[in-house]
Amino acid sequence: LITILILILANHSIQSTIFAASLSLFIVLDLINGNLKNKIIIDLKFILAIVLFITGWSAVLLSHYFITLKNSSYIGDGIGYAPFLMNFKSIWNAFIPIPDFKAGAAFWNTNIINYVWYYPKTIDSSILNTTPNIIAIIISAFILIIISIKFSNKPIVLITFLLNTIVYLIFLEFSRIYFLRYQGLFFVIFIYCYWLYSNYEEEVNLNFLTSLSSIFKSKLFSFCRKAFSPMLYIILLVQVFSAYYAFAKEIKYKFTMSQDVAKYIITNNLNKTHVMIGYIDYAAQTIAAHTKTKMYFPQIGHYNYYQEPFNKLRKPEITTSELIESCTNFTEKQNKSVLLVLNFPVNDNNQQLITNTMLSANTSMTFLQQFTGKTIQQDEQFYLYECKLKR
Repeated sequence: LITILILILANHSIQSTIFAASLSLFIVLDLINGNLKNKIIIDLKFILAIVLFITGWSAVLLSHYFITLKNSSYIGDGIGYAPFLMNFKSIWNAFIPIPDFKAGAAFWNTNIINYVWYYPKTIDSSILNTTPNIIAIIISAFILIIISIKFSNKPIVLITFLLNTIVYLIFLEFSRIYFLRYQGLFFVIFIYCYWLYSNYEEEVNLNFLTSLSSIFKSKLFSFCRKAFSPMLYIILLVQVFSAYYAFAKEIKYKFTMSQDVAKYIITNNLNKTHVMIGYIDYAAQTIAAHTKTKMYFPQIGHYNYYQEPFNKLRKPEITTSELIESCTNFTEKQNKSVLLVLNFPVNDNNQQLITNTMLSANTSMTFLQQFTGKTIQQDEQFYLYECKLKR
């Protein structure tokens, strides 16, 4: 049963694969430790679990090789890597998720200490050497040290925690994904490892593990051991406060306007009478989901219900001319009306809505409706346009 659950976790996402790999290491070390004390019973059930474990992990790793790594278009050429210490500051963002109160409704993906989620290749890292950043980095290191010293009493748990944390830091750096919702998984790593720590009672019988544990038993770390409980209570209080703050914002503001847009489209039957074209895909895909209608995404060049971040043909961005060409391909070549769903208004150089002269002579564009206001997710406000042949 444990093997099946681990493999289900491993097959969910890349992040989950990292979690599952760390838990698998915990299981392997526990088995080795148990075997040295002659506690492992090798029966048919055990052998089947081992076969399933090896076969399942082989399948998961092959799928990541042929699908994830071969089609990782989300890693763009124009995106730079975060300086190591700024990536390390993700620990602060995960454990101390106090939002930026000045952001108002759009508190999502913010922290009281400003952070950068996109790094251009030419960024000058010195601009990030601010006092708040330095404080957050120091506290991040302090949190990891305190937790490591606490877990050192049970070194198998310590290795699991450190491996999962280090590998996930490497993943964030390699993938260049620095959104808070991904960084928050560091706190989840701590939660599951603390659960393991609280429930694991086996005595360690492996020399290298006992040596690792003895390193942290020095009087030098006695203060850090005492600091764990106060630190934990502070972190939990911050987490509860932030959760209530987010809940209050969710009651007052809409997270996205996508449901309103979908209701408008369904009420006017536009998803049945028009081809829906969505840009940018990660925002427009919510409309496809709510209307239960496939949408044409110009970034990938075909219909779908959702964006395809691992499609190697996906374009991160397209030009206005490419967007218009996608519309005229349907209106003029297939004689179909188009509902263009955008999360930004289409303006010309004078900041006026696009005029029909910017299209071909046979297609007209009409502004239908906009769905805007204070939202938590700012880029999920929408503008609808209708494109059709001139009669």
